[in-house]
Amino acid sequence: ALLIIGLIDRYAHKRLKFLLIFWLFIPIAIAFVVSFFVPAYLIKHLIIVLPAYYLIVAFGIYRLKKNSIIFLSLFLLFLLAIYPMKRIYLEDYNIDWKQAAEFLRKNIGRNDIILISTTAEINPFLYHFTFPNASSLKDIDTYGKLYNREIRSIFNQGNYLIVGLAQNQSRGIDFVRNDVEKKIKYIKDILANRKSDNIWLAISRWTGAPEEEFITGYLENIFNKDIRVKFRGVTVYKYHKS
Repeated sequence: ALLIIGLIDRYAHKRLKFLLIFWLFIPIAIAFVVSFFVPAYLIKHLIIVLPAYYLIVAFGIYRLKKNSIIFLSLFLLFLLAIYPMKRIYLEDYNIDWKQAAEFLRKNIGRNDIILISTTAEINPFLYHFTFPNASSLKDIDTYGKLYNREIRSIFNQGNYLIVGLAQNQSRGIDFVRNDVEKKIKYIKDILANRKSDNIWLAISRWTGAPEEEFITGYLENIFNKDIRVKFRGVTVYKYHKS
């Protein structure tokens, strides 16, 4: 309602209001159209519109007449911000990679294979897994390791083979299935000539329930599951060759 009041405010500077409307709606429209081809309709891609949104809402609050209504509006805006903050900081981003990485570091064998789901979690995992050797992360990108300006989701890190599994990101579960099947086939070929028989899977809550069910089920059809250890926001599985 405050947004609408701000948009129809006839006292607002016309050029400024046009700029704010353009700033607010054009990025949203572009992201919506692009999302039909690649996953772009995401919060992190739309954060650019927040200043315009808040300024238009501020215009709406400014046009309110009574102080009591202004106070109530501000209080409601504050309440509406509480839940997203709780979701972001206590649920979505509250993933205990430190404990999961320490557990792996203590139990992993030389030349074991580590699967990370999703690929975007490789960076925080390796930060704790290789700590305090931060220099080992210099070539690590958000979605893998840089090799000659190419980002690879399968790479060697020390004695271990790291395999990042794709994230859905509105592409559909078939996209994840194809990625998992392709990379597990690659792992099976590696294991045929590798001393270690162990495969570790570290899977975060960002994976999604259907994807996690498919990944773990697919692995259990090929390998034997040894353990499952749950940490805050991330679960670690250990498998070995049949």
